[in-house]
Amino acid sequence: MMLRSAVAAVVVLVGTVGTVAACSSSGGASGGASSTSAAAPAATSAAHQPAPQGTPPGASRLACEENVKTVEIAAEAYFARFGSHAPTLAAIVRAGFLRETPSSPYYVIHYRPHGDASPTVTGTLTSGSSPC
Repeated sequence: MMLRSAVAAVVVLVGTVGTVAACSSSGGASGGASSTSAAAPAATSAAHQPAPQGTPPGASRLACEENVKTVEIAAEAYFARFGSHAPTLAAIVRAGFLRETPSSPYYVIHYRPHGDASPTVTGTLTSGSSPC
């Protein structure tokens, strides 16, 4: 029953990732922002761009925090299904627990596996390089 709850939570949160990614990469008032990602073995990366005019203060930080939480839950669901931790964020995507690797021009999500221990998922804002 716990596995069903975890998978249901991931299914709900996968929709959130798409919404957060769409909101954070829509470009706001300037309309010209685009996001790119280069899948590294242990982290995702995004192009570094300043926030568009009209972006509410803290919106990038909140989106980053949501994506970190979503990746943590997806990693837990991966572990529940396969009995081992995902070696990369891309493996979580391939297994279907995330639709895509979360990316944004305003923050970077890092996934670091630690063998048998739970992976570390963190986020870094691209403006100022502070953690989210």
